[in-house]
Amino acid sequence: MRNMAPQASGKTVVVGGRRLSIEEVCEVSRGAALRLETGTAFRGRIERGAKVLAEAIASGRMVYGVNTGFGDSCTVEIPADVVTQLPAHLVRYHGCGLG
Repeated sequence: MRNMAPQASGKTVVVGGRRLSIEEVCEVSRGAALRLETGTAFRGRIERGAKVLAEAIASGRMVYGVNTGFGDSCTVEIPADVVTQLPAHLVRYHGCGLG
């Protein structure tokens, strides 16, 4: 049986202000390292997005997949005290083959 584990390619793919090519996505699937772009423009975009998201949550709005469930559970509001645990629970849920 062929080993399906990613093989480190020694390459680094930079994620930032442009679309990744299919070749870069394939490199990542084969174990290439990922690095965020260090430019101030990209960092500013990330910070603005985080601010918009924080303001939406603070105002009580439901934001899909952030303070709601996923898929058919999108109308289920996640209590604020466990919102930060949602990503870990999602990974565990899908990782155990139930999702």
